[in-house]
Amino acid sequence: MNLVSTYIHATTNRINAQYSVVKVGKNKMMEKVMKLMSEIVKDLAIGEKILIFCSSINEMKNIGESLKCCVYYSKSDLKELSLKDWENGVNKIMIMTNALGAGMNISNMMMMIYIRNFFEYISFI
Repeated sequence: MNLVSTYIHATTNRINAQYSVVKVGKNKMMEKVMKLMSEIVKDLAIGEKILIFCSSINEMKNIGESLKCCVYYSKSDLKELSLKDWENGVNKIMIMTNALGAGMNISNMMMMIYIRNFFEYISFI
């Protein structure tokens, strides 16, 4: 068995940040995301947020529908409304592609989840 380790060699200016990687089998990803979100979202305080990055628009739409959360991607007609609702706490979870770009500084961000290849999003960490 050939194991490959992945390391994040970057510092963060958020001293309370914690990183972890969870490998999930291809057919178990949706189940794992749903379970994790149902456990975490109920414990969020008012104004706290979760951001999920997804590299596939179809996968993002499926997860967004299942979670009934805000969805943001470049060709969405509702992207501005979704962003506003998420920022204002109408919905605690936002799932997006990298359409918003790096450099966002969002207050009360409690968790960021990267589905699939997280190296595309390394500038968000």
